[in-house]
Amino acid sequence: MKQFVKRTIFAAAVAAAGLGMSAAQAADVSHASKALVFVGGNTNDGAGFGKTILAGSTFTDVFTFSVASATGHATFSNFQVSSDAQSALLGMDLSNFTLNGPVSFGGSQIQTGVSELWKLPTLDLVNGDYTISVSGITVSKPGGSYALSGKLVSAVPEPATYGMLGLGLGMVGLMARRQRRRGQAA
Repeated sequence: MKQFVKRTIFAAAVAAAGLGMSAAQAADVSHASKALVFVGGNTNDGAGFGKTILAGSTFTDVFTFSVASATGHATFSNFQVSSDAQSALLGMDLSNFTLNGPVSFGGSQIQTGVSELWKLPTLDLVNGDYTISVSGITVSKPGGSYALSGKLVSAVPEPATYGMLGLGLGMVGLMARRQRRRGQAA
């Protein structure tokens, strides 16, 4: 009986130490802040976590960009972050997707489970520096990855706008000329 009790206590101690070590190894595995690059107004970026990441590791990845438009604002649209896993119990669980800067907004979770999808609404951003934060937790050892995509387009008047402006100025000039001729005739 004494032998059984000693073995049971030893097994419990080993199990507790193992659990304590796993919890100690689960850590913050965030990537360094990264500047988003927009090519033709579009960006595709993201991050991956390898098989060495332990379940329960947290991350908050930050992506930066600036709006410096001649018109003072730009349209921010179709920004989303998504992750896929073999099952809802593997990979990673995204918990937050936010835009911070002169205009700030939180993302909405559209889909959860095997595939997760978070979106930010279409926004009109003023000039300034912005950050996008993606947060989550690794659910299991296989790790996982996510993809960030979106579009940032500066507001540029269409050619028809310039045509209408020119036509309007021409009409104002004609009216001024007519008024001047009427004044000289009287």
